[in-house]
Amino acid sequence: MEEEELVDPRARHFQRRSLAPPRVLAGQTVVLIDSMLNPAAGWGQALLAGAQAALAPLGARFQDERRPPLAGSPAAEWAEQIARHAAAAVIAVGD
Repeated sequence: MEEEELVDPRARHFQRRSLAPPRVLAGQTVVLIDSMLNPAAGWGQALLAGAQAALAPLGARFQDERRPPLAGSPAAEWAEQIARHAAAAVIAVGD
């Protein structure tokens, strides 16, 4: 297994790196999950709209979900369920 080198955001100097090759998402599902405490504020949807705009050119299909952070099943359970049918998930968490 290849070891990843992480970048310290506080470092004074950075080594330039080449970009990773784009992932092929054509026809695959990306789940967009709003898990913000205050969904009425629209922050989660704004973040997810940006992610969708960035991933749409790769040919992904999108599925929207709302997962309240303080109710329902633990994240480990629903993340495992999503991993069975989706190529990726984008989760907006905060507040």
